[in-house]
Amino acid sequence: MTSLDYAVVALYLVLVAGIGVWAKGLIHGLEDYFVAGRKAPWWVAAISHHISGYSAFVFVGYAAVAYSVGFNIWTLTALPCFLAMSLGAFVWAPRWVRLKVLTPVEYLERRFNNLVRQLVA
Repeated sequence: MTSLDYAVVALYLVLVAGIGVWAKGLIHGLEDYFVAGRKAPWWVAAISHHISGYSAFVFVGYAAVAYSVGFNIWTLTALPCFLAMSLGAFVWAPRWVRLKVLTPVEYLERRFNNLVRQLVA
């Protein structure tokens, strides 16, 4: 790597650390951290949820599966994801909002007991 490469990496790390220090002042509790203080519009939460599903496997692994399986990759991945997200949005999300839970294991603790939460976590 050249000196310019090292400078760009160093600048990136300083920038990310600076954003972290700045954002730390905006977080005053778990609710701020996990659910943006319950102030994010639905479309921001939807974009965040969608983007968090991307990984190296999505770009590399799905391409290999699509090559070997063909268009049926849609029925193996996209359709089940759509059904699961619809179930989550219309069944689970209203319950979580009503109960004001922050994490899936917190929901399980309230629904069942602490032992279930510990087993799942």
